[in-house]
Amino acid sequence: MNLTIAEILQATQGNLSQGNPNTKITQVSTDSRTLEKGDLFIALVGEKFDGHNFLEGVCQQGAVGAVVSKPVAEFSQLAPPIVVEVNDTLVALGDIANCHRRKFDLPIVAITGSNGKTTTKDITTSVLGQRFSVFKSEKSYNNQIGVPSRLMQLSEADEIAVLEIGTSWPGEIERLSQITAPTLGVITNIGPAHLELLGSIEGVAEEKGALLTHVEHAILNADDPMTPRLVSRACGEITTFGWQNDADVSAGEIEIDSFGKPTFTLAIDGNDIDRVHLPCLGKHNIYNALAAAGVGVWAGLMPTDICAGLEGFQPADMRMQPIVHNDLRIINDAYNSNPESLKSALTFLSDIEIAGKRIAILGDMLELGEHSHTLHLKTGQAIPTNVNLLITVGPHSRLIAEGAEGIVESIISCDTPKQAVQELTQYAQPGDAVLIKGSRGIKLEQVLEELMCET
Repeated sequence: MNLTIAEILQATQGNLSQGNPNTKITQVSTDSRTLEKGDLFIALVGEKFDGHNFLEGVCQQGAVGAVVSKPVAEFSQLAPPIVVEVNDTLVALGDIANCHRRKFDLPIVAITGSNGKTTTKDITTSVLGQRFSVFKSEKSYNNQIGVPSRLMQLSEADEIAVLEIGTSWPGEIERLSQITAPTLGVITNIGPAHLELLGSIEGVAEEKGALLTHVEHAILNADDPMTPRLVSRACGEITTFGWQNDADVSAGEIEIDSFGKPTFTLAIDGNDIDRVHLPCLGKHNIYNALAAAGVGVWAGLMPTDICAGLEGFQPADMRMQPIVHNDLRIINDAYNSNPESLKSALTFLSDIEIAGKRIAILGDMLELGEHSHTLHLKTGQAIPTNVNLLITVGPHSRLIAEGAEGIVESIISCDTPKQAVQELTQYAQPGDAVLIKGSRGIKLEQVLEELMCET
Protein backbone atom coordinates (compact mmCIF):
# COMPACT_ATOMS: atom_id res chain seq x y z
CA MET A 1 0.00 0.00 0.00
CA ASN A 2 1.27 3.45 -0.87
CA LEU A 3 -1.25 6.26 -0.42
CA THR A 4 -0.72 9.85 0.63
CA ILE A 5 -2.91 11.52 3.21
CA ALA A 6 -4.10 13.81 0.41
CA GLU A 7 -5.35 10.77 -1.53
CA ILE A 8 -7.06 9.43 1.59
CA LEU A 9 -8.73 12.80 2.16
CA GLN A 10 -10.05 12.79 -1.39
CA ALA A 11 -11.26 9.18 -1.14
CA THR A 12 -13.04 9.67 2.18
CA GLN A 13 -14.15 13.29 1.76
CA GLY A 14 -12.47 13.77 5.12
CA ASN A 15 -11.04 16.81 6.84
CA LEU A 16 -7.38 17.06 7.85
CA SER A 17 -7.43 18.64 11.29
CA GLN A 18 -3.77 17.95 11.94
CA GLY A 19 -0.73 16.79 9.95
CA ASN A 20 0.98 16.89 6.56
CA PRO A 21 -1.17 15.90 3.54
CA ASN A 22 1.94 14.67 1.70
CA THR A 23 2.69 11.99 4.30
CA LYS A 24 2.72 8.51 2.76
CA ILE A 25 0.77 5.67 4.34
CA THR A 26 1.96 2.11 3.74
CA GLN A 27 -0.28 0.24 6.18
CA VAL A 28 -3.66 0.69 7.83
CA SER A 29 -4.79 -0.93 11.09
CA THR A 30 -8.20 -1.30 12.70
CA ASP A 31 -6.94 -3.25 15.72
CA SER A 32 -4.80 -1.59 18.39
CA ARG A 33 -3.54 -5.01 19.50
CA THR A 34 -1.78 -5.67 16.20
CA LEU A 35 -0.93 -2.09 15.21
CA GLU A 36 2.67 -1.51 14.15
CA LYS A 37 4.74 1.65 14.28
CA GLY A 38 3.93 3.87 11.30
CA ASP A 39 0.39 2.51 10.77
CA LEU A 40 -2.63 4.70 10.12
CA PHE A 41 -5.23 3.72 12.73
CA ILE A 42 -8.92 3.62 11.77
CA ALA A 43 -11.04 4.14 14.90
CA LEU A 44 -13.97 1.86 14.11
CA VAL A 45 -17.11 1.99 16.24
CA GLY A 46 -19.20 -1.13 16.89
CA GLU A 47 -21.96 -2.28 19.22
CA LYS A 48 -19.47 -3.52 21.81
CA PHE A 49 -16.35 -1.45 21.09
CA ASP A 50 -15.18 2.03 20.16
CA GLY A 51 -11.76 2.43 18.57
CA HIS A 52 -11.59 6.00 19.84
CA ASN A 53 -11.04 4.57 23.33
CA PHE A 54 -7.68 3.23 22.15
CA LEU A 55 -6.33 6.43 20.60
CA GLU A 56 -3.91 7.16 23.42
CA GLY A 57 -2.54 3.64 23.26
CA VAL A 58 -2.00 3.69 19.49
CA CYS A 59 -0.22 7.03 19.81
CA GLN A 60 2.16 5.43 22.30
CA GLN A 61 2.62 2.49 19.92
CA GLY A 62 3.78 4.84 17.17
CA ALA A 63 0.76 5.25 14.93
CA VAL A 64 1.48 7.86 12.28
CA GLY A 65 -2.09 9.04 12.39
CA ALA A 66 -5.73 8.23 12.98
CA VAL A 67 -8.99 8.39 11.07
CA VAL A 68 -11.70 9.42 13.52
CA SER A 69 -15.36 10.33 13.65
CA LYS A 70 -15.23 11.86 17.14
CA PRO A 71 -13.02 14.60 18.65
CA VAL A 72 -9.63 13.14 19.64
CA ALA A 73 -9.37 15.35 22.73
CA GLU A 74 -12.39 13.62 24.28
CA PHE A 75 -10.58 10.27 24.28
CA SER A 76 -6.86 10.93 24.53
CA GLN A 77 -4.41 13.39 26.06
CA LEU A 78 -2.08 12.51 23.22
CA ALA A 79 -2.83 13.30 19.59
CA PRO A 80 -1.30 11.36 16.70
CA PRO A 81 0.79 13.38 14.19
CA ILE A 82 -2.03 13.13 11.64
CA VAL A 83 -5.76 13.32 12.33
CA VAL A 84 -8.32 12.78 9.57
CA GLU A 85 -11.91 13.51 10.54
CA VAL A 86 -14.72 11.67 8.73
CA ASN A 87 -18.43 11.11 9.27
CA ASP A 88 -18.18 7.32 9.50
CA THR A 89 -14.92 5.43 10.02
CA LEU A 90 -16.31 2.14 8.64
CA VAL A 91 -17.27 3.87 5.40
CA ALA A 92 -13.85 5.53 5.35
CA LEU A 93 -12.13 2.14 5.69
CA GLY A 94 -13.94 0.93 2.59
CA ASP A 95 -13.21 4.14 0.70
CA ILE A 96 -9.48 3.87 1.45
CA ALA A 97 -9.47 0.23 0.33
CA ASN A 98 -11.23 1.16 -2.91
CA CYS A 99 -8.70 3.95 -3.52
CA HIS A 100 -5.90 1.39 -3.16
CA ARG A 101 -7.71 -1.15 -5.37
CA ARG A 102 -8.09 1.42 -8.18
CA LYS A 103 -4.31 1.62 -8.48
CA PHE A 104 -4.24 -1.92 -9.87
CA ASP A 105 -5.45 -2.89 -13.32
CA LEU A 106 -6.13 -6.51 -12.49
CA PRO A 107 -9.30 -8.63 -12.59
CA ILE A 108 -11.07 -9.32 -9.32
CA VAL A 109 -13.35 -12.33 -8.84
CA ALA A 110 -16.01 -11.73 -6.17
CA ILE A 111 -17.76 -14.80 -4.75
CA THR A 112 -20.96 -14.75 -2.72
CA GLY A 113 -23.89 -17.08 -2.03
CA SER A 114 -25.71 -18.69 0.87
CA ASN A 115 -23.48 -21.77 1.02
CA GLY A 116 -20.07 -22.78 -0.26
CA LYS A 117 -18.46 -19.34 -0.54
CA THR A 118 -15.22 -20.18 1.23
CA THR A 119 -14.80 -23.58 -0.39
CA THR A 120 -15.51 -22.10 -3.83
CA LYS A 121 -12.99 -19.34 -3.13
CA ASP A 122 -10.34 -21.91 -2.18
CA ILE A 123 -11.00 -24.15 -5.20
CA THR A 124 -11.04 -21.12 -7.50
CA THR A 125 -7.70 -19.98 -6.09
CA SER A 126 -6.27 -23.44 -6.76
CA VAL A 127 -7.56 -23.39 -10.35
CA LEU A 128 -6.32 -19.89 -11.15
CA GLY A 129 -3.06 -20.64 -9.36
CA GLN A 130 -2.17 -23.05 -12.16
CA ARG A 131 -1.32 -20.00 -14.27
CA PHE A 132 -1.52 -16.80 -12.21
CA SER A 133 -0.19 -15.29 -9.01
CA VAL A 134 -3.45 -15.17 -7.05
CA PHE A 135 -4.40 -12.77 -4.25
CA LYS A 136 -7.25 -14.15 -2.13
CA SER A 137 -9.37 -13.44 0.91
CA GLU A 138 -8.01 -14.81 4.16
CA LYS A 139 -10.10 -17.49 5.88
CA SER A 140 -13.71 -16.30 5.59
CA TYR A 141 -13.17 -12.63 6.35
CA ASN A 142 -15.97 -11.45 4.11
CA ASN A 143 -17.55 -8.42 5.79
CA GLN A 144 -17.07 -4.64 5.68
CA ILE A 145 -14.03 -4.87 7.95
CA GLY A 146 -12.37 -8.04 6.68
CA VAL A 147 -12.72 -7.39 2.94
CA PRO A 148 -11.24 -3.86 2.84
CA SER A 149 -8.54 -4.75 5.37
CA ARG A 150 -7.40 -7.60 3.14
CA LEU A 151 -7.86 -5.64 -0.09
CA MET A 152 -5.38 -3.02 1.11
CA GLN A 153 -2.68 -5.70 0.99
CA LEU A 154 -3.01 -6.05 -2.78
CA SER A 155 0.41 -5.62 -4.43
CA GLU A 156 2.12 -5.38 -7.82
CA ALA A 157 3.06 -9.05 -7.54
CA ASP A 158 -0.60 -10.11 -7.80
CA GLU A 159 -2.07 -10.93 -11.20
CA ILE A 160 -5.66 -11.74 -10.23
CA ALA A 161 -7.68 -11.56 -7.01
CA VAL A 162 -10.34 -13.86 -5.57
CA LEU A 163 -12.45 -12.30 -2.83
CA GLU A 164 -15.27 -13.74 -0.76
CA ILE A 165 -18.01 -11.26 0.08
CA GLY A 166 -20.79 -11.99 2.54
CA THR A 167 -23.80 -10.27 3.99
CA SER A 168 -25.87 -10.11 7.14
CA TRP A 169 -28.14 -7.20 6.31
CA PRO A 170 -29.54 -5.42 3.25
CA GLY A 171 -27.06 -3.27 1.37
CA GLU A 172 -23.88 -5.04 2.45
CA ILE A 173 -23.24 -6.80 -0.88
CA GLU A 174 -23.81 -3.50 -2.67
CA ARG A 175 -21.28 -1.77 -0.44
CA LEU A 176 -18.67 -4.53 -0.74
CA SER A 177 -19.12 -4.51 -4.51
CA GLN A 178 -18.47 -0.76 -4.55
CA ILE A 179 -15.33 -1.26 -2.49
CA THR A 180 -13.85 -4.17 -4.44
CA ALA A 181 -14.90 -3.09 -7.96
CA PRO A 182 -15.03 -6.72 -9.17
CA THR A 183 -14.72 -7.88 -12.76
CA LEU A 184 -16.41 -11.27 -12.37
CA GLY A 185 -19.17 -12.22 -9.95
CA VAL A 186 -19.92 -15.75 -8.75
CA ILE A 187 -23.10 -16.61 -6.86
CA THR A 188 -22.93 -20.17 -5.55
CA ASN A 189 -26.61 -20.51 -4.59
CA ILE A 190 -29.49 -18.80 -2.82
CA GLY A 191 -30.80 -20.36 0.39
CA PRO A 192 -32.37 -19.60 3.79
CA ALA A 193 -29.39 -17.92 5.46
CA HIS A 194 -29.38 -14.59 7.34
CA LEU A 195 -33.17 -14.46 7.19
CA GLU A 196 -33.26 -12.51 10.44
CA LEU A 197 -32.50 -9.29 8.56
CA LEU A 198 -32.99 -10.30 4.92
CA GLY A 199 -36.51 -11.54 5.63
CA SER A 200 -37.08 -14.22 2.99
CA ILE A 201 -35.44 -16.26 0.24
CA GLU A 202 -36.48 -13.51 -2.15
CA GLY A 203 -34.76 -11.01 0.12
CA VAL A 204 -31.60 -13.12 0.06
CA ALA A 205 -31.70 -13.20 -3.76
CA GLU A 206 -32.23 -9.46 -3.89
CA GLU A 207 -29.24 -8.88 -1.63
CA LYS A 208 -26.88 -11.34 -3.32
CA GLY A 209 -27.96 -10.18 -6.76
CA ALA A 210 -26.62 -6.69 -6.08
CA LEU A 211 -23.21 -8.07 -7.03
CA LEU A 212 -24.37 -8.66 -10.61
CA THR A 213 -24.92 -4.95 -11.28
CA HIS A 214 -21.19 -4.33 -10.75
CA VAL A 215 -19.56 -7.02 -12.91
CA GLU A 216 -18.85 -7.62 -16.59
CA HIS A 217 -19.49 -11.36 -16.33
CA ALA A 218 -21.45 -13.55 -13.92
CA ILE A 219 -21.25 -17.24 -13.04
CA LEU A 220 -24.55 -18.65 -11.76
CA ASN A 221 -25.97 -21.98 -10.58
CA ALA A 222 -28.21 -23.45 -13.29
CA ASP A 223 -29.84 -25.79 -10.75
CA ASP A 224 -30.85 -23.07 -8.28
CA PRO A 225 -34.54 -22.09 -8.54
CA MET A 226 -33.68 -18.45 -7.78
CA THR A 227 -31.26 -18.10 -10.71
CA PRO A 228 -33.89 -16.69 -13.15
CA ARG A 229 -34.41 -13.85 -10.67
CA LEU A 230 -30.63 -13.27 -10.62
CA VAL A 231 -30.31 -13.41 -14.42
CA SER A 232 -32.71 -10.49 -14.72
CA ARG A 233 -30.25 -8.32 -12.78
CA ALA A 234 -27.09 -9.29 -14.65
CA CYS A 235 -25.52 -6.52 -16.70
CA GLY A 236 -23.02 -8.64 -18.64
CA GLU A 237 -22.39 -12.14 -19.93
CA ILE A 238 -23.46 -15.20 -17.94
CA THR A 239 -21.86 -18.62 -17.53
CA THR A 240 -23.90 -21.32 -15.81
CA PHE A 241 -22.84 -24.39 -13.86
CA GLY A 242 -24.72 -27.44 -12.58
CA TRP A 243 -25.62 -31.02 -13.43
CA GLN A 244 -29.41 -31.29 -13.18
CA ASN A 245 -30.27 -28.63 -15.78
CA ASP A 246 -28.45 -27.61 -18.95
CA ALA A 247 -25.31 -25.68 -18.02
CA ASP A 248 -22.16 -24.34 -19.65
CA VAL A 249 -20.00 -26.13 -17.08
CA SER A 250 -21.43 -29.43 -15.92
CA ALA A 251 -20.74 -32.74 -14.22
CA GLY A 252 -21.66 -36.22 -15.40
CA GLU A 253 -21.15 -39.83 -14.31
CA ILE A 254 -21.00 -38.78 -10.65
CA GLU A 255 -19.63 -41.34 -8.22
CA ILE A 256 -18.97 -41.15 -4.48
CA ASP A 257 -16.23 -43.39 -3.08
CA SER A 258 -16.33 -45.21 0.26
CA PHE A 259 -14.72 -42.21 1.97
CA GLY A 260 -17.39 -39.85 0.64
CA LYS A 261 -15.22 -38.11 -1.95
CA PRO A 262 -16.85 -37.39 -5.31
CA THR A 263 -15.58 -38.18 -8.79
CA PHE A 264 -17.23 -36.83 -11.93
CA THR A 265 -16.68 -36.12 -15.60
CA LEU A 266 -16.17 -32.41 -16.16
CA ALA A 267 -17.88 -31.06 -19.28
CA ILE A 268 -17.43 -27.59 -20.76
CA ASP A 269 -19.86 -26.35 -23.40
CA GLY A 270 -21.13 -29.91 -23.83
CA ASN A 271 -17.69 -31.44 -24.38
CA ASP A 272 -16.41 -34.00 -21.88
CA ILE A 273 -12.99 -32.97 -20.59
CA ASP A 274 -11.75 -35.52 -18.05
CA ARG A 275 -12.58 -37.39 -14.85
CA VAL A 276 -12.07 -35.21 -11.79
CA HIS A 277 -11.41 -36.62 -8.30
CA LEU A 278 -12.21 -34.02 -5.63
CA PRO A 279 -10.20 -34.11 -2.40
CA CYS A 280 -13.20 -32.91 -0.35
CA LEU A 281 -16.20 -34.72 1.07
CA GLY A 282 -19.76 -34.56 -0.18
CA LYS A 283 -21.62 -34.50 -3.46
CA HIS A 284 -22.65 -30.89 -2.83
CA ASN A 285 -19.03 -29.81 -3.25
CA ILE A 286 -19.29 -30.66 -6.94
CA TYR A 287 -21.25 -27.42 -7.30
CA ASN A 288 -18.39 -25.47 -5.73
CA ALA A 289 -15.93 -27.20 -8.06
CA LEU A 290 -18.05 -26.43 -11.13
CA ALA A 291 -18.29 -22.76 -10.16
CA ALA A 292 -14.49 -22.66 -9.83
CA ALA A 293 -14.13 -24.41 -13.19
CA GLY A 294 -16.36 -21.72 -14.68
CA VAL A 295 -13.96 -19.08 -13.39
CA GLY A 296 -11.11 -21.00 -14.98
CA VAL A 297 -12.91 -21.03 -18.34
CA TRP A 298 -13.57 -17.29 -18.06
CA ALA A 299 -9.89 -16.69 -17.28
CA GLY A 300 -8.81 -18.61 -20.38
CA LEU A 301 -7.17 -21.59 -18.67
CA MET A 302 -6.56 -24.83 -20.49
CA PRO A 303 -8.91 -27.66 -19.46
CA THR A 304 -5.95 -29.64 -18.13
CA ASP A 305 -5.05 -26.75 -15.82
CA ILE A 306 -8.64 -26.48 -14.62
CA CYS A 307 -8.75 -30.18 -13.76
CA ALA A 308 -5.39 -29.99 -11.99
CA GLY A 309 -6.64 -27.07 -9.90
CA LEU A 310 -9.85 -28.86 -8.95
CA GLU A 311 -7.95 -31.92 -7.77
CA GLY A 312 -5.14 -30.00 -6.09
CA PHE A 313 -6.93 -27.71 -3.67
CA GLN A 314 -6.63 -28.18 0.10
CA PRO A 315 -9.97 -28.27 1.99
CA ALA A 316 -10.21 -25.87 4.93
CA ASP A 317 -10.61 -26.98 8.54
CA MET A 318 -14.14 -27.29 9.97
CA ARG A 319 -15.70 -27.58 6.51
CA MET A 320 -16.62 -31.22 5.92
CA GLN A 321 -13.20 -32.00 7.39
CA PRO A 322 -12.61 -35.76 7.77
CA ILE A 323 -10.95 -36.84 11.02
CA VAL A 324 -10.35 -40.33 12.38
CA HIS A 325 -10.04 -40.57 16.17
CA ASN A 326 -10.07 -43.85 18.09
CA ASP A 327 -11.59 -45.48 15.01
CA LEU A 328 -14.44 -42.97 15.03
CA ARG A 329 -14.99 -41.42 11.62
CA ILE A 330 -15.67 -37.76 12.36
CA ILE A 331 -16.94 -35.20 9.85
CA ASN A 332 -16.07 -31.81 11.31
CA ASP A 333 -18.40 -29.31 9.63
CA ALA A 334 -18.61 -27.06 12.66
CA TYR A 335 -17.74 -23.75 11.03
CA ASN A 336 -21.31 -22.75 10.25
CA SER A 337 -24.80 -24.03 9.55
CA ASN A 338 -28.02 -23.11 7.81
CA PRO A 339 -30.89 -25.29 6.56
CA GLU A 340 -29.45 -25.99 3.10
CA SER A 341 -25.87 -26.70 4.17
CA LEU A 342 -27.14 -28.90 7.02
CA LYS A 343 -29.32 -30.83 4.58
CA SER A 344 -26.25 -31.50 2.42
CA ALA A 345 -24.19 -32.61 5.41
CA LEU A 346 -26.92 -34.97 6.65
CA THR A 347 -27.28 -36.44 3.17
CA PHE A 348 -23.56 -37.12 3.21
CA LEU A 349 -23.80 -38.80 6.62
CA SER A 350 -26.66 -40.94 5.36
CA ASP A 351 -24.93 -42.00 2.15
CA ILE A 352 -21.40 -42.89 3.28
CA GLU A 353 -20.38 -46.51 3.72
CA ILE A 354 -19.61 -47.31 7.37
CA ALA A 355 -19.43 -50.39 9.54
CA GLY A 356 -21.09 -48.84 12.58
CA LYS A 357 -23.78 -46.33 13.50
CA ARG A 358 -24.49 -42.84 12.19
CA ILE A 359 -24.42 -40.05 14.79
CA ALA A 360 -25.32 -36.39 14.21
CA ILE A 361 -24.31 -33.68 16.69
CA LEU A 362 -26.20 -30.58 15.60
CA GLY A 363 -26.13 -27.06 17.02
CA ASP A 364 -28.45 -24.11 16.57
CA MET A 365 -28.79 -22.45 13.17
CA LEU A 366 -28.59 -18.74 13.95
CA GLU A 367 -29.78 -15.58 12.18
CA LEU A 368 -32.98 -17.16 10.85
CA GLY A 369 -35.25 -14.57 12.48
CA GLU A 370 -38.97 -15.32 12.52
CA HIS A 371 -38.35 -18.42 10.39
CA SER A 372 -36.15 -20.04 13.03
CA HIS A 373 -38.83 -22.15 14.74
CA THR A 374 -40.22 -23.58 11.51
CA LEU A 375 -36.85 -24.23 9.86
CA HIS A 376 -35.39 -26.02 12.88
CA LEU A 377 -38.51 -28.17 13.19
CA LYS A 378 -38.53 -29.01 9.46
CA THR A 379 -34.84 -29.90 9.60
CA GLY A 380 -35.59 -32.46 12.29
CA GLN A 381 -38.48 -33.88 10.30
CA ALA A 382 -36.18 -34.36 7.29
CA ILE A 383 -33.32 -36.12 9.07
CA PRO A 384 -32.43 -39.36 7.23
CA THR A 385 -34.00 -42.44 8.79
CA ASN A 386 -30.66 -44.26 9.03
CA VAL A 387 -29.24 -41.76 11.54
CA ASN A 388 -29.05 -43.75 14.78
CA LEU A 389 -28.33 -41.02 17.33
CA LEU A 390 -29.12 -37.30 17.28
CA ILE A 391 -27.47 -35.03 19.85
CA THR A 392 -28.53 -31.38 19.74
CA VAL A 393 -26.69 -28.46 21.35
CA GLY A 394 -28.44 -25.18 22.13
CA PRO A 395 -32.01 -23.97 22.66
CA HIS A 396 -33.06 -23.68 19.01
CA SER A 397 -31.79 -27.12 18.05
CA ARG A 398 -34.15 -28.69 20.56
CA LEU A 399 -36.73 -28.09 17.84
CA ILE A 400 -34.63 -30.27 15.53
CA ALA A 401 -34.88 -32.96 18.19
CA GLU A 402 -38.64 -32.44 18.41
CA GLY A 403 -39.01 -32.76 14.65
CA ALA A 404 -36.92 -35.92 14.58
CA GLU A 405 -39.07 -37.79 17.10
CA GLY A 406 -40.20 -41.07 15.58
CA ILE A 407 -37.49 -40.84 12.89
CA VAL A 408 -34.25 -41.16 14.86
CA GLU A 409 -34.10 -44.03 17.34
CA SER A 410 -32.14 -42.14 20.04
CA ILE A 411 -32.31 -38.37 20.66
CA ILE A 412 -30.50 -36.36 23.33
CA SER A 413 -30.64 -32.58 23.79
CA CYS A 414 -27.76 -30.76 25.51
CA ASP A 415 -26.98 -27.20 26.52
CA THR A 416 -23.22 -27.22 25.95
CA PRO A 417 -20.64 -28.92 23.71
CA LYS A 418 -19.10 -30.54 26.79
CA GLN A 419 -22.39 -32.25 27.66
CA ALA A 420 -22.64 -33.46 24.07
CA VAL A 421 -19.22 -35.10 24.33
CA GLN A 422 -20.21 -36.83 27.56
CA GLU A 423 -23.26 -38.31 25.83
CA LEU A 424 -21.27 -39.23 22.73
CA THR A 425 -18.56 -41.11 24.62
CA GLN A 426 -21.20 -43.27 26.34
CA TYR A 427 -22.79 -44.24 23.03
CA ALA A 428 -20.16 -44.24 20.29
CA GLN A 429 -18.23 -47.34 19.30
CA PRO A 430 -15.32 -47.95 16.90
CA GLY A 431 -16.56 -47.86 13.32
CA ASP A 432 -19.24 -45.21 13.96
CA ALA A 433 -19.50 -42.01 11.90
CA VAL A 434 -20.07 -38.68 13.68
CA LEU A 435 -21.20 -35.46 11.97
CA ILE A 436 -20.57 -32.24 13.91
CA LYS A 437 -22.34 -29.15 12.56
CA GLY A 438 -23.71 -25.88 13.95
CA SER A 439 -23.64 -22.12 13.46
CA ARG A 440 -20.45 -20.24 14.23
CA GLY A 441 -21.85 -18.80 17.44
CA ILE A 442 -22.40 -22.29 18.89
CA LYS A 443 -18.70 -23.19 18.51
CA LEU A 444 -19.25 -26.92 18.06
CA GLU A 445 -15.55 -27.38 17.31
CA GLN A 446 -15.35 -27.58 21.11
CA VAL A 447 -16.99 -31.01 20.80
CA LEU A 448 -13.98 -32.24 18.88
CA GLU A 449 -11.56 -30.52 21.26
CA GLU A 450 -13.24 -32.10 24.29
CA LEU A 451 -13.36 -35.48 22.59
CA MET A 452 -9.64 -35.37 21.85
CA CYS A 453 -8.93 -34.54 25.49
CA GLU A 454 -11.16 -37.23 26.97
CA THR A 455 -10.14 -40.20 24.84
